Amino acid sequence: MMDPFEESNLLYQEDITNLTPDRIMKFIFHHHEYQLPRLKKLDRYYKGQNEDILAPDSRRIETGKADYRAVHSFGKYIADFQTAYSVGNPVNVKLDKDDKRLDKITQVNDLDALNYDLFLDMDAVRTCLRVRLLRQ
Repeated sequence: MMDPFEESNLLYQEDITNLTPDRIMKFIFHHHEYQLPRLKKLDRYYKGQNEDILAPDSRRIETGKADYRAVHSFGKYIADFQTAYSVGNPVNVKLDKDDKRLDKITQVNDLDALNYDLFLDMDAVRTCLRVRLLRQ
């Protein structure tokens, strides 16, 4: 039996010949059971909703004494700073030959904003799921 932390950090990899609908459903089920709770918890920390500080049983119980612990969003500050530093200048994507199709795809999909958002999500929860759909 795996440690829950290790279980929530598994990578889903499979050879294309072994990829069946049943195997895909197992990946989805595993993601729902193990990855999603971890991602939700990390998202709450990013938003400054610190569970330990806000838990009712961790508050001061003595009457007449103040409990001035404040929540913080250090995760948001760090992730926003790292994202701005890393992709504040958009990532350049070019082809060897002068091809206007890539420029059109970049413009229609607002690729710079998409890359920024994906990097922020990855930085905020240290996980990034990126699905690329290519249409010809």
